Amino acid sequence: MPTLEIAQKKLEFIKKAEEYYNALCTNIQLSGDKLKVISVTSVNPGEGKTTTSVNIARSFARAGYKTLLIDGDTRNSVMSGFFKSREKITELTEFLSGTADLSHGLCDTNIENLFVVQSGSVSPNPTALSQSKNF
Repeated sequence: MPTLEIAQKKLEFIKKAEEYYNALCTNIQLSGDKLKVISVTSVNPGEGKTTTSVNIARSFARAGYKTLLIDGDTRNSVMSGFFKSREKITELTEFLSGTADLSHGLCDTNIENLFVVQSGSVSPNPTALSQSKNF
């Protein structure tokens, strides 16, 4: 399984806001034990979806939960700025378009219990990807 590491510059930023995201993680945990999926969305770019997603995932992983972070932004993904890899990985867009198997897309990270699937290159037709049979 490929391994991703959080970029050092991003890690410094994450540590400054860590307690706020830990509190958010606790609030989510207290909302009920049947919660399995959390989706972070907004209309405009630059509103903090990636930052929030990465930090919530990191908080849950550090609390001992096996956590899968899926970057589903097939239009304007910036998550690759958070995670770095030296290996070739299968990305979500490749899987959704049917050109690759996702088995090489699930990446371990340098944070115990945190796994990531990265979005990949921008698709010429992102809407079609979300309507594909692989979705």
